[in-house]
Amino acid sequence: RPVDIFHIGPQKAATTWVYRCFLEHSEIACPPTDSIHYYDMYYGRGRRWYATFFQDAEQDQLLFDQTPSYIRSPWAPRRIAEDNPDAKIICCLRNHVDRAFSHYWHEKKKRKIAFDFREVLENYDLFSSWIEPGFYSRHLERYLEHFSRDQLLCLPFGQLK
Repeated sequence: RPVDIFHIGPQKAATTWVYRCFLEHSEIACPPTDSIHYYDMYYGRGRRWYATFFQDAEQDQLLFDQTPSYIRSPWAPRRIAEDNPDAKIICCLRNHVDRAFSHYWHEKKKRKIAFDFREVLENYDLFSSWIEPGFYSRHLERYLEHFSRDQLLCLPFGQLK
């Protein structure tokens, strides 16, 4: 069956907090992980694979997919719309500079990276992963090509905080 709600990200904009809130809601079926990546990375695995994430859902529960990278995927909006035309889309908007720094320091604290933030601005791969998610208008325009405005809810990070 179609998924009812998508939280498309971006990372470091309250995505984990929103996922945990939805986990507590009895009318919403959340997957066991906070990022499935079906519509951006694993689409080739097919709908059967995707459906396994919702196999424990009750018939009357809304299905929820939160994958923070969906916001920047060029393929996700069309794919989501084709499979789930009535879905609601949630996006949390955080100051793009604060979001990028938060993402950087999150990885730095986990010792996953050793570079300086300045390198993010100089390296295309780093830039596309850390800075481009904050180009909200570009990403949301792709969603508005496939969904009506009343299907899209943009939540300011400051209000969530």
